Amino acid sequence: MATLIAQGVCCCFGCCCQSVSDALARLLGPQKVTKVYYLFLVAVFTIPAIVVLFYLNEIQSFIDYFSWLACPDSSGGGYLYFYSRKYDCVGPSAIYRMSLSILCLFGLMMLVMLCRNRIAMVVN
Repeated sequence: MATLIAQGVCCCFGCCCQSVSDALARLLGPQKVTKVYYLFLVAVFTIPAIVVLFYLNEIQSFIDYFSWLACPDSSGGGYLYFYSRKYDCVGPSAIYRMSLSILCLFGLMMLVMLCRNRIAMVVN
């Protein structure tokens, strides 16, 4: 039952994405809509990372569930200083990891685009 619901949600989301994509392609043109897709991709990675950076310590259910996860002593250890909280190092590391993953993605895209063949057109 849960897989049917998940399939239905994915199908609905795919149809919505396709119609938004078609509308943007007609409105902006195929070259400019690619830039919108890249901007959306960066926003999908960046917004959750910024939320983690600023609000992770306030999410009590996260702190209770992941009580084994803490910052190492070399990064402040969480409770070494009176102003430090347990997950202060997790937010900045999420930003670094997100930046590295986007860099790797765009580097891979650049290598594929250098081919200048049908694969580059399909990937882009």
